[in-house]
Amino acid sequence: MQELSGGQNAAVGLALGALEVCIDQPFLYWKNAAQQNLPFTLNPKFLYRGLVASITNMAALTAIQFFGTGVIKQAIKGGEQRECTATEEVLSALAGGGISGVICGPLELTMIQQQRFGGTIIGTPMNIISKTGIVGMTRGMLPAITRESIFTCGYLGVTPVLQKKIESIAALQNLPTPVIQFGCAMSAGLIASGLSHPADTIKTCMQGDIEQSTYKRALSGLRLIIARDSISGLYKGFKWRYARMGMTFFIINLFMSPISHVLFPDAFAMDGRDKSSSDEDEYNLT
Repeated sequence: MQELSGGQNAAVGLALGALEVCIDQPFLYWKNAAQQNLPFTLNPKFLYRGLVASITNMAALTAIQFFGTGVIKQAIKGGEQRECTATEEVLSALAGGGISGVICGPLELTMIQQQRFGGTIIGTPMNIISKTGIVGMTRGMLPAITRESIFTCGYLGVTPVLQKKIESIAALQNLPTPVIQFGCAMSAGLIASGLSHPADTIKTCMQGDIEQSTYKRALSGLRLIIARDSISGLYKGFKWRYARMGMTFFIINLFMSPISHVLFPDAFAMDGRDKSSSDEDEYNLT
């Protein structure tokens, strides 16, 4: 990420987000269905309902998360040519994710309403606005911001930090990189999904109930779920979300470098020339 500009990072995130959803959309449906007590299905008609909204949501979110995290990293370094520390990596991703939560709220509201009731990507928001007013499109925003902060911290912070730690262990250096990435992604995914799932459950329930017949606000929804289902109620659909999150972290970290090189080869060619020049200068000095 540090070789690219803000706009370039956003483009890479856009491509990665679209790719991830095309692979993982069924996990998202199963998670949402479990949280709303809807029946399990393998019917592709339902699994891929709302796919356009889902791709739009994830692509836009990932673009914003890559852009925001990259900008924050550059600001932290203050123009210094160095790698970020592990703490800087994690905090940058946490902040970059929070920014994206503002965008994902309305997009996921549209997708969840489509999954429940059908409709089009244009008609569904219009229906929501007609019933609840324009403010209704912000429903579930606070838990969305909370969830996205933790989610982004997981795949742009914890996963790469874990990978660097594992690759520094001599006994594990012969492992193929994808194997290390998969293990780190699933480990980081377990941490991130465990911390963020309550916020995701509350958000999903609120956005599936735009009339507020059951879920009024985030805090009242939290109390209602705990009173009705105990703490375990906050973790409905967890296995599906963990599976999707771990795979998301893996897909993004696996394809981040190849897609970056394909889209912006000049950025890495320049980095390679600079490194070669630096090595030659060091050789000449010795």
